[in-house]
Amino acid sequence: MRKTMHAAAAFSAAVIAGLAFSGCPMQPSYPSTITPIYAATSTGGLWVYNGSSWTNHPLAGTSNSVVVSGSGAGALVYVGGSAGVSLFNGTAWTPTTGLNSTAVSRLFSGSSIYAATALGVSILNSDGLSWTNNSTAAPVNDVFSVGTYTLVAAGTVGASSLYEYNNGSLAGSAISSNTIMLGSTLVTAVFVDFLGDIFVGTNKGFSVQNAGTSPWVPVLSVTATVNQLTMDQNGNLYAATSNGLYILTTGTALYFPGTSVSCVCVDGASTIYAGTATGLQVSTDGGRTWTTQLSGQSVNSVTTTAPLYSF
Repeated sequence: MRKTMHAAAAFSAAVIAGLAFSGCPMQPSYPSTITPIYAATSTGGLWVYNGSSWTNHPLAGTSNSVVVSGSGAGALVYVGGSAGVSLFNGTAWTPTTGLNSTAVSRLFSGSSIYAATALGVSILNSDGLSWTNNSTAAPVNDVFSVGTYTLVAAGTVGASSLYEYNNGSLAGSAISSNTIMLGSTLVTAVFVDFLGDIFVGTNKGFSVQNAGTSPWVPVLSVTATVNQLTMDQNGNLYAATSNGLYILTTGTALYFPGTSVSCVCVDGASTIYAGTATGLQVSTDGGRTWTTQLSGQSVNSVTTTAPLYSF
């Protein structure tokens, strides 16, 4: 027990160090929905919303994740999925090279771009088109980078953990899924807020390790798998799960119960985007009302050019 708590404390210390190194500026508030909006889908490739209409940019295979580097006309969009990762420059696709696996579960954009794959975690090189791979922990389900530290949710059912890398090397001990959330067997998602709190999703909900402390505290205990975690600029938590979208403010609200929500994104205007197998659900009033966009498309990932905050 003491060893596990020591390892958990090391995670928080690493995150705090990373945040201090990076400064972690908060994204300012915006008066309206941020566009463009990018959605990665199972069969349609990439869809881009310009504020009035959606445009489809087909891509082979299943698209599981999308991230944006830069903004405006110079924005570079990376889409990962069953056929690896490809770069979209607004008009054409360019495949990246050297990725350790063609199966990409999640991309993360921070100081660089990271790929969670079936064979480990990869970081995009400075050329923007090739990868450096680390296969210490695999398969990797999610990735979040803070400063020089990278946290990965890795493993299969019954042998799943949260790992920490420092400049590409595994640092400290792995934190098992059962330690993070009692009764869980799978670590599926990881998110770090600007205070250094680490949120980790499992197949039984998600827990938090507050910065500078060692115990994992359950935040949401449900019989559902957490597909993605995020937070808005006001500190509200969002969990896309196999049983709907949970929003935690002063209480817990559940939207689309019984529906698997694959992803969630909240832009600087507090517009909520939730991906499902039948379309993109959008709310501009905190979840009170929803509209459906991309009806009939299975939306696996959604993002805008203005993330909530960056490290």
